[in-house]
Amino acid sequence: MIEIPTVTKGEPVRRYPAHVFHPHIRSMIQELQIHGFNDEMIGSTILSILSAAIGKSYKIAGFEPNHEEPAILWIVLVAKSGYRKSAIIKQLLKPFRDKHWQNINEYETARDEFEADENKASLKRPKKTEILIKGFTIEGVVKAAYNTPKGSLIHSDEFLSFMQNLNKYNKGNDIDIILGFHDGDGYSSTLATKDGYNVKETNFNILGGIQWRRIPQLLHKDNLNSGLAHRILFAAPEMTLPDPVDIPSDENVRTRYNQIIEKLMEIEPDQGVLKLTPEAKNKLFTWLCENNARINRYNESGNILSEVYSKAAGMMLRIALVLQVSSDICEDQAPDQVSSDSLTNAFEMIDFYIENTKKVYGINDLPSELIGKPDWQVKLYSRLPDEFTTHQALETCELHQLPAKERTIKDFIANPKLFKRLAQGKYEKVSA
Repeated sequence: MIEIPTVTKGEPVRRYPAHVFHPHIRSMIQELQIHGFNDEMIGSTILSILSAAIGKSYKIAGFEPNHEEPAILWIVLVAKSGYRKSAIIKQLLKPFRDKHWQNINEYETARDEFEADENKASLKRPKKTEILIKGFTIEGVVKAAYNTPKGSLIHSDEFLSFMQNLNKYNKGNDIDIILGFHDGDGYSSTLATKDGYNVKETNFNILGGIQWRRIPQLLHKDNLNSGLAHRILFAAPEMTLPDPVDIPSDENVRTRYNQIIEKLMEIEPDQGVLKLTPEAKNKLFTWLCENNARINRYNESGNILSEVYSKAAGMMLRIALVLQVSSDICEDQAPDQVSSDSLTNAFEMIDFYIENTKKVYGINDLPSELIGKPDWQVKLYSRLPDEFTTHQALETCELHQLPAKERTIKDFIANPKLFKRLAQGKYEKVSA
């Protein structure tokens, strides 16, 4: 028997919950694992692509009346450079990419025929549908939404570069607009030189990658305060590179995966809102009560996790929608309702991603005061004992080559939200 090389062997207790997917989809995760890819990054990429392939075809009804959630997920793979994030996305994105370029080729042919037609004044100009978007401006994606009513997948190899591009041409308003896109909000624009584009609803899924060392640049105060960072599902495995594996691909598994994505893309938009079965709705009520208790508890202490769990409620329902629709399509069934099993699987998956958020935010064992602070501060805090001296803090920074000057270090340990001054030059951690 071939041993599957996996980069998460060091974490046997907390595995990616790949079992929540339909067996046809699970087999693709196993196929790529055999070829040395990490299961968490594979599954997260597939989850993003499934959501984008569903697009505006279906929504899910929540617990309260008129509460609906779209198939929109923002997923970011976190790994060091060279750890094959792009290679995983490239393999799994193939059916999406093939369909995108088929659409582009068909558009260019239709456009050329339109331009060559002497009676084009009486004809309708062809639309350029863009189900896959790489570059990003607000006007550009709104135009894509206008021409692509089912929605698009925004793919950015370097998610931080994508984020830093926001507000570049729009005087600081892009963040507010893209937050609306996470909810599927519409957009109306008026340009000075011509009519803008008006769309009632949008559907933009986002799939990107980021290196661990650049996480602090993403988790700055603005992205945390706006809630943008809390809307991201992070795949963040602690991993090492496995040895290369010379094993033939299972083309049957890959073909079947491609066919599933293609079938999902073929579904027309606006097919309806899927309601929960009575059993699923009862489970959702219990989960929401427990989640609200967590939010209230964290709110009382001012912990940023209150905001994380608040956003997680909607994303959990979206995951349930993706799991249900993709499973139905695998079984050649028309999606009709969301089962108790799909909801239970979504509970497990959102719990997994929340744990990843804690890891990425650096708050597994750290106070919320450190969220969004420079990386050296987080590392210094974690390396200091519960009680320490100023000399120990300076020595720790020097030992671990943390980029901070003496005055800056002294200012940091004087922060009363993090440290209590016991005596001259002696401190203890407030949370200790």
